[in-house]
Amino acid sequence: MRPIRSAIITAILLANLGHAQEAPSHVKWMDKMFYTINKKVDLKAPIWINTEDDRNKYGTEYMKALLTSAHKIAKKYLEYGDHEAYNAFMMLSLTFPLHEGLYMSFRETKDEKGLCHEAANSGDIMFQQTKKKIFENVQANLETEIITNEERGQLEILKESDLENFEKLRNILVDDYTHIQLQEKKESIANTESPSNYRHFKKYLKGGETPFIVECSDVKDDQDIRQIIRGGDGTDIGPVQLSLRWHFDKFIAKKYYQSIDKTFDYGLNFIHAGFKKLYYDSTDSKKALSCVLSNGKVDLNKLVRATWSGKYNQGQVSKSCRIDNITQLDELEKEASKLARKMRFTSSRSRKEKYQNEITKLETEIKSIKRHPDFHFKNNLEKVKGFIDSESVGYTDSISFKTTSEVKDAINEIIENFNEGNADGKSHSKVQAILKS
Repeated sequence: MRPIRSAIITAILLANLGHAQEAPSHVKWMDKMFYTINKKVDLKAPIWINTEDDRNKYGTEYMKALLTSAHKIAKKYLEYGDHEAYNAFMMLSLTFPLHEGLYMSFRETKDEKGLCHEAANSGDIMFQQTKKKIFENVQANLETEIITNEERGQLEILKESDLENFEKLRNILVDDYTHIQLQEKKESIANTESPSNYRHFKKYLKGGETPFIVECSDVKDDQDIRQIIRGGDGTDIGPVQLSLRWHFDKFIAKKYYQSIDKTFDYGLNFIHAGFKKLYYDSTDSKKALSCVLSNGKVDLNKLVRATWSGKYNQGQVSKSCRIDNITQLDELEKEASKLARKMRFTSSRSRKEKYQNEITKLETEIKSIKRHPDFHFKNNLEKVKGFIDSESVGYTDSISFKTTSEVKDAINEIIENFNEGNADGKSHSKVQAILKS
């Protein structure tokens, strides 16, 4: 019996080993972060397929497109001999697509139940808060304002004779009328001329003979599906997460989202408008924002962070100094640590209670800061700086890739130049060597 048992164990081990080496068809923690799209649409972009070779090819194409778009804008600074501004904008260009879209664009994967996210592809995901309010209103006013006289009569009969079925019928009516009112709300928004996320979603992404975003029912029998990354509530789309509402005329309506080059050209030009203003204003004492300065001079790290915070995240450069809120973090953590030490070494119950209350208050502030988007952007800037010490590039190991050595050298060159600060006369040959024609 021993040889048979040994053979079975060997077979199990080999099967498990093969399974471990085989990459999953998709990164599961990202499954709810995509729109499923029409495979008939001709994409001008790399497509993420979750095998090592395909990931690396994707990453190389993605980075070439990104750095080419960034250089097209930033090369004007080199013409003026301003290497500092060039380095800062190239670093911003590496960072904000990581922060916004995790370096993801399109992906193709084997279809599984639920991969086409019905709430997203139907647009319902944009109405989560609206649906909650409608539900609460219907629940509270069903009998007095919502249902018909016939339905009210049925409920009254059941309430007196069959409480269980009364509850069942009432719940069904609440769900039905919530759905009806939500659909009416959606239709009214879709048919108005006022700009809105859902109107542009229906008109530009779901409309036409070949809709870009499909109905999930239309792809339920497909073996493979294609998807594009989107924002959590469905109102932003693509690798730099452009708003359906605010970028509909110059981006969504022109279908630039189908092209990685046009997406980067548009997104980088948009954020550059804020970068340029903050950078040049920093030399004018009357216009300079204090949050981008250190010792009276522009601080490139602060400039990168402030540009994203003001121009991109809030749409107003005047609000760029929101990043100052994050600078309090170190001081708050030091103060909390100091109070914790005092609490350990005091025997007074009243003082312990006082210190604990102060620590709790500080911890609440610390948690609030760590949930702030500027805190996460600052961390992602540091993450990009860390690429220089890594063979791969990406947000996490599961969605990282290794580019060609030429592209990785260009990435490293940008980081090195940025870290050196004032890099007048510094070479940018590695970037120029990989630019797309």
